[in-house]
Amino acid sequence: MTKRYSDVLFEVQIDDEAAFIYVLYEHKSKPEKWTLLQVLDNMVRAWRTFLRERGKTPTDRLPVILPVILHHGNGGWTAARRFSEYFGKVQKALLPYLVDFGILLDDVGKVHPDELLRRPLTAEAKLVLLCLLLGRTPQRFFVELPKWHATLREVWCRHDENELGFSVMIVYMNKVGHVPEEETVMALQQTLKLSPADQVYFADKVLRERAMRKGEIKGKIEGKQELILTQLAERFGPLPARVRATVKKATSAELERMGLRILRAATVEEVLGK
Repeated sequence: MTKRYSDVLFEVQIDDEAAFIYVLYEHKSKPEKWTLLQVLDNMVRAWRTFLRERGKTPTDRLPVILPVILHHGNGGWTAARRFSEYFGKVQKALLPYLVDFGILLDDVGKVHPDELLRRPLTAEAKLVLLCLLLGRTPQRFFVELPKWHATLREVWCRHDENELGFSVMIVYMNKVGHVPEEETVMALQQTLKLSPADQVYFADKVLRERAMRKGEIKGKIEGKQELILTQLAERFGPLPARVRATVKKATSAELERMGLRILRAATVEEVLGK
C-alpha cells in the first residue's frame, strides 16, 4: 500500500461460503483518482493469497470480496465508483468483456454527526467516525461532543475491557486537529461528567496507557534497528559510523524495506537505499 491508503481484510461467511470484506480507508481531503485501481490490485493479491494458503487442498472457487471505501473528505467522493468509468466511452458490445466492479461507499464527510449517533454500531466505532468527520475542525468537534455523552459513558463503563477507545480519539485529535492531548482529555472528562476522583483516574489511566504504547512502539523500532545492524555486520563486516547512524534514524517502514533489500543487495549502500 502507498501512504495514501490503509486497509483491512475481514474473512466472513456468506451463505456458508467463505467470503472477504475488503475495507479501504481514504484519508485524503480529496478523493484519489486511481483508488479503484488500487482496490483491484489488493483484491487480486487477496485471491492469490487465498489460493496459496489452500496449498494441496483443491478449490474451483474464489471467495467473494466486497470492496468498501470509507471517505471523510469535506467535498465528498467525486472519483470513480465503478471500475468501468476508467475506460471512458466504450461500445456496449465490449462491456461484457471488460473488468468492472463497484464499491460500497461510506461518504462520512457528508454525514451529520447526529446521523452517526443513530448508526447501529458499537460506541467505539461511532467515536472513530466522529473523529474522522470533525478531526480537521476541532472547534466543531468540541461543540458536538456534549451530544455524545451517552456514547462516551458506554465506552467509559467498559474501559477496563478496552482501553483503546479514548486513546484513539486523543491521538487522532492531536495528529490531525493539532489539539494538545491534555485539552482533549479535559473535554472528555467534562462530557463524561466525572467526579473529581474519577477525573484523576481517567487522566492517569488514559495518558499512562498512551505513554506505554509509545514505549512499545519505540521498543519495536529499536529492536528492528538492532536486527538490521546485526545482519549488515554479519554479511558485510564492521560497519562505519555513518551506516549505523542511518539505521538508527530509520523509520519502521524504512527498516522493513532494508530487511527485504538485505536478501539480495550486493553492498551496504544498496541495503540503505542509497
